[in-house]
Amino acid sequence: MKTNILFIYNVSKTLNGLKIELDDNTFIVEACNSSDKETVDKKIKNFRHDIVIIEVTNNIEYIINLIKEIRNKSILTDIITYGHNETLENILSLYKNGANDYIQAPIEPKILMFKIYSLSQKYEILNSKYFNNYVKYGDFVVDREANIIYLNNSQIEITKKEYRILRLLMKADGSPVNKQTLQKEIWGFVDESSKTVETTISALKKKLNNGYIKTIIKQGYFLDKNY
Repeated sequence: MKTNILFIYNVSKTLNGLKIELDDNTFIVEACNSSDKETVDKKIKNFRHDIVIIEVTNNIEYIINLIKEIRNKSILTDIITYGHNETLENILSLYKNGANDYIQAPIEPKILMFKIYSLSQKYEILNSKYFNNYVKYGDFVVDREANIIYLNNSQIEITKKEYRILRLLMKADGSPVNKQTLQKEIWGFVDESSKTVETTISALKKKLNNGYIKTIIKQGYFLDKNY
């Protein structure tokens, strides 16, 4: 599994050169201009990145808001900020609002590159199939010990029943699980007239942005890990 990196910058030659060098078989690198707010907003809305590098511009409030949005999307993503002669107040504000690091420009590109390589080792572990008490399935990571599910590195707030449904669908590995099986395994009964499964699945779909759980009529539900 490749490490996903997002560059948000304006005119930095260092970051531009680094993007080109990193965009290989090890990383998937995307970039957008910080002045193109529409494109930046789309990247944040469909956020799937492990590492984000942001050039700090004169509009510090905009950069801080970006960091907040990214942090709301993911608690595990590493956010590196890169700037010229920022005030101490601004640097502290970057950290306070979710940045993991601030790098003072200019910097030797190789130092920044190896910092990224170092961070990527964590994502090699996170993106492996199994590690300690965790299970990886598509964009989902399950903490089996704490009964917590992460989607794209961000924790999902779900009920115990919703958690068990997701685990059953993961174990099915793309094969449909019918209503009767879900009722028996999770609720301990089978009742064709009951709408409990449909109601719970509907609530879970909303939490997953309606994309991951698919329905096959008369067969059941499956988890689309390629969504």
